[in-house]
Amino acid sequence: MANAVNSAQYQARIKQAETLFEWRNFIQRQTINLSGGYEIVKDAYRLGATSFSGGEYTLFDTRKTQIISWRCIDDRAEFFSLIRHADGKFYLVFRQDLYGYSVLELDRGRIMRFVPDAWTLGKESFIWDGVHYLRGWDALVVSGCYWGVPNGVHLVSFAEPMSEEQRYVDVLDCIQGGYDIYEQADFAGFEGNELSLKCFRADALRYEKVKISREQYREWMPEAKRL
Repeated sequence: MANAVNSAQYQARIKQAETLFEWRNFIQRQTINLSGGYEIVKDAYRLGATSFSGGEYTLFDTRKTQIISWRCIDDRAEFFSLIRHADGKFYLVFRQDLYGYSVLELDRGRIMRFVPDAWTLGKESFIWDGVHYLRGWDALVVSGCYWGVPNGVHLVSFAEPMSEEQRYVDVLDCIQGGYDIYEQADFAGFEGNELSLKCFRADALRYEKVKISREQYREWMPEAKRL
């Protein structure tokens, strides 16, 4: 998929969402604490009695100095993951809309915002609701789902965090049995150098632990799709 953030369709969506951030729609201010002493101050907004909500966010460093501000125009299932990358820099992975993801490079205060072009074509794409960084793999473990479908896990390349051309694999497309056996996959943690998932078997009505090694990930990536 290409990045549709600068497309006419998506820019029109951003323009339309400006009414959400009028003062009459303000709900509350809250503080979101991140690791390492960083914090985000969120001003939350909701459009009347609808479920349409978003926020204005400001990131502060450990000395309470403002780094950058941004808006999210659909804050359902929002998440923030502060990552110390193998390149030595800190990055914040988060969302500015329901679909797509953003990466903030803290030392330069710049944001890479990715919107899948499937959105502009009226097609469904994977909704991110959390990430974990695998330093030795140069990859993100992305939890989420397609709308109305059980949870899944994607592995996303992350050697160059600010790139718009990351590639991914759906774990259930790759493991033995895959979707023929498992209906759902959830992140369960790390065990040594292996990624651990909790996968649901619909035929047996039980969860099973599935482990994935770095070597398996590297074998899968030549067939990876572009985000």
